[in-house]
Parts: sequence; structure tokens; C-alpha cells
Amino acid sequence: MFTSRPLIAASAATAAVILLAACSGADGSDEGSKAQDDVRLAFLWEIEGESPVGLSDFQNGADLAIDEINEAGGIDGRQVTYTRVPASPLDPQASTAAFLKATNDEPAAMVGFLASGQAVAAKSALDRAQIPVIGIYEADDAVRFGNQGSEFSWALNGSGQGTSLAAVEFMTEDLGLTSLGLMGTNEAFGLGQIESSEAALDELGATSVGTVTYDPTATDLTQQVLAMKDADGVLNWGYPNPLAVQLKQFVENGLTIPTMTGASGPIVVNAGLATGKAIANFYSALPCNPGGTESAALQDFAAAYQEKYDASATNLAAQAYDAVYVAKKAIEEAGSDAGADVNEALAEISVAPEDGIVCSSGYQADGSHILNHEVNIARFHADGSSETVSTIQVPELPVAGE
Repeated sequence: MFTSRPLIAASAATAAVILLAACSGADGSDEGSKAQDDVRLAFLWEIEGESPVGLSDFQNGADLAIDEINEAGGIDGRQVTYTRVPASPLDPQASTAAFLKATNDEPAAMVGFLASGQAVAAKSALDRAQIPVIGIYEADDAVRFGNQGSEFSWALNGSGQGTSLAAVEFMTEDLGLTSLGLMGTNEAFGLGQIESSEAALDELGATSVGTVTYDPTATDLTQQVLAMKDADGVLNWGYPNPLAVQLKQFVENGLTIPTMTGASGPIVVNAGLATGKAIANFYSALPCNPGGTESAALQDFAAAYQEKYDASATNLAAQAYDAVYVAKKAIEEAGSDAGADVNEALAEISVAPEDGIVCSSGYQADGSHILNHEVNIARFHADGSSETVSTIQVPELPVAGE
């Protein structure tokens, strides 16, 4: 039997610290018009135009999932509605305020936080609210459960450690490279991935020729690019705009070595931020690659996304889509939309393609609250096409400290 918790009014103290406005729900209405018997979710991300790093991919993917779920009868016969509160991955403290704003709607679960630093900063708030948050980021060591991660924080993508290990493994074993340079943003995401990459280089016996960092909004990376001249490959953990700058400045400076990145890669290519020679030797370590896949389910998702949004689907959109289905499975298994019950279910469930997911062969939490344990390597070509060239299984992680 499905049970619903009562709505709880937000305290005046909580309301006083909220400066971020929630956007409209899935049906275009505002929060106040939602039916009380709906299953409520909340999304914690920005859309295009709200900041220099805002993207609509996450919201688009989540909307597709919610539309499908509601058309199929909802969750145990109840329609799904949502609130979206902008939360910048570059401002972890403001993201805590966004989370608190979202709790006003008493969602069964939240999807979002696009950087692990957001989840770490919000730990105390998550513990008090007892509402699970399924983050769409590579989990660094700090956010793992047992370290600074909340009992209510879950990482959909996988671990930064696993992504870095897969990226380094592919570059050294498949491409045969031995001297790699490391680049990344000078904030939590970039620094965390650089640290994981350094550990992977040590584990696999490869050599680092140096590490350089840059601001997430950098528009000139000449100094960092020239520091990579002795490398035979580069891993760059950054956001799409500065990553595109690096790729173009590689061409300008005569560097033709491979560049490996993470989830920013498809955005660079699909948005045309870098083209032609700049992406001819470009790779991404991703949860999935909708633009170049043999998976029928992922191909169907990409086609539906193209039809609805007149845009190519990225892995980010597919991950948000999957996260909604993971939340759905947990709510169904819990038989309740109380956050604490849903959180307990997230620790136990196994989510398979037959449950609606398209971006992974399955999600199941490990001890560190990481849900995905496979990495796909995508190669891009000068014409903008891509192919998935390798799928690498990465180890599950225990509770941090065990």
C-alpha cells in the first residue's frame, strides 16, 4: 500500500534565508496549483541563460521521463509533478539555500547537484530534511558516504575515481600513451578529478608531465596549453567553454595529441564550441554516449529527445532521465513518498533497463552511495560524429574509511 506523508509548513527561519526562486512545475503551473496527492520531485540545477554554465540538458531529459511516467499512469496511479530551483555548481553555499527552498514542497526525492561540492556543503541540511538527493556528478572522495557525504546523498554518475581510472586506462592501454598532462578547473570538480587522475596514473604506471589549472570562466589558456607540449596526451577536467578554448588553442599551437575529458565533451561538440581539427582527436569518459551507441533503448531516447527539442541528446540529458526513473523505482519499492523511506529503498534497489533507464546497464548503490559502475569512452570525429569505442567496468567502493 502506498502511503503519503502530510505536507509540513516551512519555518519562518528557513524561509528567511532563501534567495532563489523556484521555477514552474512540469505542467507549467506554479507550486501552489499542484494536487496534494501528486508524487512530488524537486530538481536542483540551472537552465541555459541563468549562468555561464547553465544548461537545459538536465531539465529536458527529466521532462521526457516525467512525461512518459505520467502517460503510463504515474507512480502507483499518482501523477508526478516537480519544482525546479536553480543551483549553481560553482556556488556550493548558495546551493544549500536552493536545497532548503526545494524542501518547502516536501518532495519524495530530489535530483540534482551537478558538482560533489554542492552535496558536501549541504550535508547538514540534507541530514535534517531527510530527503534523498540523487546527484548527477562524479563523486569525489569527500562526498562519499562515510566521509563528508550525507546519508541522504547519492551519486548517479559513478565515482570520480572510477571515471579517472577508466580514462587513464584507455589512454595508456588502448592508445598506448605513456606521458600524460593533467588540466582542470581550479575548483572542486577539476581539482577532485585531477587528484583521482594522479592516483590512476600511479596505479597504472604512467608518467605525468605536469598539472595546470584554470578558472572555470577562462577565455585564454595559452599558458596552460604550452605547458602540455611535452605530453603525448592530455586529460582536461573542465566545463564546456574553457575546454573548447583548450581544444582550439591546441590547433593554433600545433598540438595534435589526444585530449580526454568527461561529461563536457558532447556539449562542446553538439554546441559547435569547437569543430573540425580541434575535435579530431578528442575523447570523453562518459556514463553513456547517446550520439554514438549500439543500444536500442538509448537510440530511442536520442530520437525522442531530437523530436521534442530539435537538439542532439547528450549524456547529461540521459542521466537526468535515468535519475527520475531511479527515483520512481525507489518510491515504488518504499511504498511511500516520505523521504526517509525512499532513502532506505535507494540503498537496496537494483534498477535495470526494464525499469526504464537508458544510460547504464544498471544502477545499484555501493557502500559509498555511488550508483553507477561503468564508464563508456566516446571518440569524436572532425565532422562532429562520435562512436563508443570502449566500455569499462570500475570497482564498487565501500563506505569511506572501511
